[in-house]
This record gives sequence, structure tokens and C-alpha cells, in this order.
Amino acid sequence: MTTLDDIKDSQQRIRQELRDVVRDTEEMLRHKVQDAGEGYQAAREKVERSLKKANNELHVAEEAMVERTKKAARATDHYVHDHPWGSIGVAGGVGFLLGLLIGRK
Repeated sequence: MTTLDDIKDSQQRIRQELRDVVRDTEEMLRHKVQDAGEGYQAAREKVERSLKKANNELHVAEEAMVERTKKAARATDHYVHDHPWGSIGVAGGVGFLLGLLIGRK
């Protein structure tokens, strides 16, 4: 099960990876394109590694968010099935309030 802390940790890792990508890209750009020597090649490889790492972190975070959304949808579905009249009342109340807000304009 994915917790909110896991998602926050993933966000922190993604932010750090993106900072690393930007830093590595800036380093690569400092080297002249005409000077395709070791410095440029090493910087390019470092950028590629950082991009792969950031992409993996994004994938992990995406999977965590999808799993959390599915869990919330299942919990909502169970609640509506267990409490249909309460759910109808809440939906009606929300609809009524939205109608009032829209009607005010």
C-alpha cells in the first residue's frame, strides 16, 4: 500500500533528479559544441544517466498515484453501496449548493 509519505518522498526524489538534470545540462552546455572532447562526452553521459533516473522516479510516482486513486475509488464505491440513501442525500445537497452558486451569477 502506498502512503502519502511515500508519494511525498517520490516527489522529493523527482525534484532532486530534475535539479541534477538541469545542473548536468548546464555543465554540458558550458563545453563548446566544437570541442567534442572528453569533457563534452562525459557531461553528455551524465545527463543521459540523470534523465533515465528522473524518468524512473516519475514512473514510480505515477504508479503510486494511480494505485492511490484506484484505492480511493474502491473505497468510495464500497461506501456508496453500503450507504446508498446517505450518498443520494449528499449528492443532492452538493447539487443544490452548486445550483445556488451558479444561479447567483
